Amino acid sequence: MDTAQRGMGLDWPTAKALIGRALAGAKERPGAVIACGAGTDHLPPGPGVTIADVIAAYEQQVEAVEGLGGRVILMASRALAAAAKGPDDYVRVYGHILRQVKQPVILHWLGDMFDPALAGYWGTRDLDAAMDTALGIIAAHPRKVDGIKISLLDKDKEIAMRRRLPPLNALRAFEAAARHSSFALAADELGVTAAAVSQQVKGLEEQLQVELFRRQPRGLTLTNAGRAYLPGLTDGLDRLASATAHLKEGQASGTITLTMLASFAAGWLVPRLGRFRAQYPGIDLRIDTSRHIVDFAREDVDLAIRFGAGRIKELPDACKAVGLRRPLLVTDPGLASLPMISDAMLSLRKAGIDVALFSEVKPNPVAANVEAGVRILRAGKIDGVIAWGGGSGIDTGKAIAFMAGQTRPLWDFEDIGDWWTRRRTRRGSRR
Repeated sequence: MDTAQRGMGLDWPTAKALIGRALAGAKERPGAVIACGAGTDHLPPGPGVTIADVIAAYEQQVEAVEGLGGRVILMASRALAAAAKGPDDYVRVYGHILRQVKQPVILHWLGDMFDPALAGYWGTRDLDAAMDTALGIIAAHPRKVDGIKISLLDKDKEIAMRRRLPPLNALRAFEAAARHSSFALAADELGVTAAAVSQQVKGLEEQLQVELFRRQPRGLTLTNAGRAYLPGLTDGLDRLASATAHLKEGQASGTITLTMLASFAAGWLVPRLGRFRAQYPGIDLRIDTSRHIVDFAREDVDLAIRFGAGRIKELPDACKAVGLRRPLLVTDPGLASLPMISDAMLSLRKAGIDVALFSEVKPNPVAANVEAGVRILRAGKIDGVIAWGGGSGIDTGKAIAFMAGQTRPLWDFEDIGDWWTRRRTRRGSRR
């Protein structure tokens, strides 16, 4: 209703009040995300309105929406349609705003069949040429645009615009070449020839009308445009890989070997086996009841659970077994002050393991605790997490380890439906 009625019955002060109420209510629902319209409807079109006035009007509403904690839908502007002399003015206005926004926005292209004042939007009445301008703006700011809502009442035109987005093979070729700084190495990864990769990238550059690489005798170097394009593209490919992995996991099959003490298996695992097998009938779960520390690199074991007296002294060997050399020990302040933590850290350091400590964990952990731990993990080149304690330390440690590889906020992964599929996995890395 915010975007549908703006300028046609709902003025900016009323819309701002509505936005504020909606976002305040959303705070009571962890993980809720609301995108709100930011436009120029408080600026009446007229002969005296300049492009600078349009930019200032957009800035005012974007600042208000982001200040209230909302995501932005960048709405079409009547004032811009009246003031613009051509496509360059749209590139100037949208580029200025997109460079300033804090989070990616959704563009809204509303056709003149809905609002006659928007006729000729993007600087032309030719829809194909208008698509060129809109797609060019998206390509120039890939990390600042989450998508575009097109309302043209023309199915063929809307489909045509989607089809003009770059083909997946060209995007994969560019991303691989950028990682390797080489067409030849990218070709090895993709299973094609170097000439094919070069041709795909050349076609992508022609479609985007921008140079992505500088070809040099000793390899490839990304241009400024290539460097700006790569992060958003990598994130998109990662999401695609994650969705594909989720689909495959839905049809999971194979064997998992789990080792634990016999007493723990009898008291904890066995009562849950029926539910696990009903949910994953294709997985053969094999249980190995033993006490020794598992060497994951040499033994045919996928998971290990150990507990009980004497486990602390086994910690250095357990870290080495999974390749940890600089772990982050996560626990709560109370446990951090006890001798067992200092003793454990000393034993790790004597074994050549450079352990760091994070104990900013509340009894009921909050997102800020996780975010603080992630900052330490990333800054200190940490290669793993040791979670220590009761529920607060264990849960915070798991969340820190998970969020280290994510780009979305923590609450985007709340246990709702299939939100867990939003996770980002590193393609080509050991998980």
